Amino acid sequence: MTLGCATAAEPSDVDPFQMGRWQIITEGPVGSGDGLYLLDFYRDGRVTIELQNSDRNVIDEKHWRLEGDQLHILSKKSDQIHEFETGIATFIDADTMNIVVEGKPVNITKNNALASWTHLILFFIGSILVYELSRKSKVVMITLFAVAPIVLLPYWMGVGIDAWFKWAKLYSPIVHGWFFILMATTQMFRKKWVRFTIAALFIINILEAVGQDFSIGHLPNILNGFAGIFCVLAVTRWAGIDPDDSPERDVLWPGMTLIFILVYDVWNITFVYNSFPDLTSIQIAVLSAATLPAIFIKKGTWMQARIFTLSIFMMYGFSFKTFVEVHTVPTYRTDGSLLAVSAFSFAVNLLYLLYYWRWKYLHKSPKYIEVGQNPVAY
Repeated sequence: MTLGCATAAEPSDVDPFQMGRWQIITEGPVGSGDGLYLLDFYRDGRVTIELQNSDRNVIDEKHWRLEGDQLHILSKKSDQIHEFETGIATFIDADTMNIVVEGKPVNITKNNALASWTHLILFFIGSILVYELSRKSKVVMITLFAVAPIVLLPYWMGVGIDAWFKWAKLYSPIVHGWFFILMATTQMFRKKWVRFTIAALFIINILEAVGQDFSIGHLPNILNGFAGIFCVLAVTRWAGIDPDDSPERDVLWPGMTLIFILVYDVWNITFVYNSFPDLTSIQIAVLSAATLPAIFIKKGTWMQARIFTLSIFMMYGFSFKTFVEVHTVPTYRTDGSLLAVSAFSFAVNLLYLLYYWRWKYLHKSPKYIEVGQNPVAY
């Protein structure tokens, strides 16, 4: 890709390589999120490039041409996107090119919408199946949380993921899962500190994301950062965490309300939407894979399901990084949509917190909404 004065490609210059949408995913510096570039190539020599990251949402129309196994994009000085530093993209195969973007070599990959949506749906179904299997088999549970994270660590260290936040998100739910194993397989559920640790790790998981939001510092991130704090302040009845008497020994949090789960989901989706545009769609699938079973399969198990499905996703993403990136399902994203979604997250989490405080401190509970007033919220 050559950056400089633009001249449109003549029809004879346009080789019929795979037109349509290609994409680039970049990992931002410490304290920021990912960048997603969506490149739509047209046969008349135009290419529309959309950049989505935590700093900017911009669209440029440029021109392109092929020279042998290299693809050149021609930019104008007035363009907003100038991150293609080397100016040359080299074909690796029919679906992959390589270029230096933001100082790092990255791949440009063909985006197949049908394959990406199929992957998303199958991942959602697979997450629920693996979670249900781990519920019913302690061997699978121990393999997932104790064996796999140790055996796969050398491989994960070589896949090119440097962001501290992603590593924290990988291992914090794994450690969290150890306590679920202890509660389900030993007498440690009798210890109050084990219950407290499960609640504390959940709160730490939220605060990791809040710290990321505040470190980015844009208004949508700040609004959603406060939404995360509201979410933390509304955590209640952790002393009721206990394994049940079923054969699965599910760890229940009976006092966790459905409305809390839903506003938490809103906050979490908004966080990913703001900072990791390449992961928004699959994060919705991850959250749904925890929320739906906790509503329709077994009530009270949401925290257990959330930790299991998050661990499944993070280990899957580290183990098959390129495959997951290639099958990104992009979402609509503008500065206005970021602000609107973040304002909604702020509002619903604040509203829930106010209802919760109204019950806790004024002893006035809403008639039709559970906010923690009952030891069992379902």
